Formats: sequence, C-alpha cells, structure tokens
Amino acid sequence: MPIYIESLVCENLVMDYLIGALSYRFLRVRQDGVRLFFCAVVGAAMAVLFPLLPDAYVLLAVYKILTGVVLTAILYVKKYRFLKGLFAGWCAAFLFGGCLFALRLLCFKSPLDAFKRTLPIYVWLITAAMLVLYRLLRSFVCTVHRRKTLQGNLFRYSFTVADRTVEGQGFLDTGNGLYDERSGLPVVVVHVRALLPVLSEEETLLVCSGHADRVFDARRMRCSGVGGTSNLWLIRPQNFAVYFGVDGHIVNDVMVGLSFRAPTNREGYNAILHPSLAEACV
Repeated sequence: MPIYIESLVCENLVMDYLIGALSYRFLRVRQDGVRLFFCAVVGAAMAVLFPLLPDAYVLLAVYKILTGVVLTAILYVKKYRFLKGLFAGWCAAFLFGGCLFALRLLCFKSPLDAFKRTLPIYVWLITAAMLVLYRLLRSFVCTVHRRKTLQGNLFRYSFTVADRTVEGQGFLDTGNGLYDERSGLPVVVVHVRALLPVLSEEETLLVCSGHADRVFDARRMRCSGVGGTSNLWLIRPQNFAVYFGVDGHIVNDVMVGLSFRAPTNREGYNAILHPSLAEACV
C-alpha cells in the first residue's frame, strides 16, 4: 500500500506536538514552545524512516521505544524528571493513538485501512492552522488580562536611604511573603536600576560588582522563588512611602531588598511591594 510522505510528515508534526503539549499538561509543567517544535520535527523525521525499516517486529518495537526516549529527552532534559516525562508521553501517545485510530476508522470504514493508512494532508493542515490560531488568541487574551491586572495593582512609592530619595512604580503582589529573618519586617524587593539615578559612578560600580555594603548599611539575605534562589541586599530605609491615592502613606517598619534579577522595568514597574503595606494603610 503506498504511503504519501506529505501526509505522514504533517500527521506526525501535529501529533507529536500535541502529545508533547498534553504530557506537559499531565505533569503540570510549563510548556516550552521551542522544545515542542523540535520534538515535532524530530518525531516527524523518525516517522519517515519507520516504513524503511525491515519488517521485523522486534526491530520495529525497539525503534518505537527509542523514538519515545528521544522525544522525551528533547522535552524534559534539564527541565523535569525524565522517567515521569517518559511515562506521561507514553500515556499521551496512547490516548492520541486511540483517538487517531477512531478518526481513521470513520474516514476509511475499514479497521485494516485505519491501522495502515494516514489521513489526507488537508486534515492536518486545518488542524495545524486551528492550533496556531488557538495559541495566538490565547496569548493575546492572557496579555490583555495581565495588563489589566497589573494596572490595577501598580502604585507609586518612594523611600530615603543615606539621605537620597528613590522613587518608582511598584507592583502590589499579594503572593509576596518575604520577611527579614532577623527583624521580622516585610521586605519590598526593588530592582537595583531604581537606585542608579542617585548613585555616583563609583558607587554604581561598587553596587553592581556585589559590594553594596560599602555604599549602604546593607547585609545579604538569601531567598527562593519561582525563578530560583538569589541574594538580596537588605537595607533599612530612613522612611518609606507608598501612594495608594494622592497622598503618600509613610511606613517605617519595612526593609528594602535590592535585587539584580527581578522585577524588571519591561512591565512598567521596578519593585514588588509587600501586601502588608496595604494593610498598614487601612
């Protein structure tokens, strides 16, 4: 029976992408578009070689297992546990394989044809187009929702340290549960860029080279988050003000943590405000 390579490639590109995405969903792992793309391409290439192999059941089974291992490595190496990823991938492949067989059976009306033949290429082109459209719409909706959420939780702040006033825009993060272990005070994480306008060139060099304690009365604090483990330079400001309206609310019992990793200015803020600031101003 002839096998059309165009249909075979399109079918495996779409299926391997969907199987990888579903395995990410099974394990609640954040999807990686680049890994999914390479997984689909490699999977399609290995599927093209499959019909060229000798008709030996053991060899074909080994090749199928090897394909699963290779695709799992692309998706999960240095990202998640390999064996769990392999199991999730096989479960997703089993689920999609059953759905694909049912779809072929409806199309060809014969179990033998459903097992051996591939669906017409236009079916996979339409599926791929719908998948791309879904991803674009989802990305657009998430971006709009995120911007609305940010705009409702951005507040101006200012604080004084070493007789220098620093101002900026902060995001009030209700999930920020960072406290100084020594003093027990809440920590406002401020990106180091917010201080650069009030520092001299020599002081900027010292701060950026990891010697903030030579410029301020600062000490290191180790913290862990979604982005990993990082070190903050803790500073006790002379005063700290947050503006929930026109007037600023002075909060004295707070620490400032200088960070080189997050937050960034690309979302319109350079600090993560502690939720206790809003409670203190009620």
